[in-house]
Amino acid sequence: MTLHRFALLIPALLLSACDPPKGNLGEYSTTDASDTSTGTTAEPETSTTTGDPIDPLCEDPADPSEEQASISFDPPLPQQDGITAFSETCAVLTSQPNQIGLLCDGTEVNVDLTLDEAADPLLAIGDEVALEYRSVMSFGIDQWFTVRDPNGTLLLASVNAQELEPPDVLAFLAPLVASKVEGVCQTPVTCDNMSQKLAVQVTHEDEGEIQVFSRHHAQIGGLRISVANARRHFDQVQEGDQICSVFDAPEVWFSTLIRRVGE
Repeated sequence: MTLHRFALLIPALLLSACDPPKGNLGEYSTTDASDTSTGTTAEPETSTTTGDPIDPLCEDPADPSEEQASISFDPPLPQQDGITAFSETCAVLTSQPNQIGLLCDGTEVNVDLTLDEAADPLLAIGDEVALEYRSVMSFGIDQWFTVRDPNGTLLLASVNAQELEPPDVLAFLAPLVASKVEGVCQTPVTCDNMSQKLAVQVTHEDEGEIQVFSRHHAQIGGLRISVANARRHFDQVQEGDQICSVFDAPEVWFSTLIRRVGE
């Protein structure tokens, strides 16, 4: 999703006549907390809101995870009140590491995968799988889908949405439960960066839990959890004598891919 941004620059003398910035912005500063004037080794960056050290996992790793998926249907699926639900048994028509083609009761489904590394095809041509898809028209379109084998084993799951699981659906990601973790990256919010990273808490019914920060990946129970994007956006940010406003972005967004890689 390409987000168009604009900035409203308001002289300091006029700020008292305007509404305060939205959201719990705290006291943001453009001062680099790691800067020192004594020539000694710089301390770890600290939060401008709490003064606590910022978790190193808030930084992008050397090879940030960009894994995600997109899905399309031919013919397009009907909507009802902005909601689309599709649950079918499907046959695998094509299977490549970065693309899967399914035939689901007359509907052709194409899944495109962006992977961080080379991988074997997840499925074999002729396999039978169960596809579960949900979408909700909200700020654009929120989408979730899973692919399972005939025994119900989770093979692939994708989240591109404001919530990690679709509304009113129980155990959509089973055997996993995913939830957002806020407040883990209290980095400065500025006109050049009007968001803060979140983390994703993933609990496996048999293997415990892990926490995956935005742009990172981890593995649990034979499943690779890749979080290409997890962040909270702020509509308005005050920086010095400026108020910058961006209203065309969802408040929270997740792009997450789950795929089976072995035990």
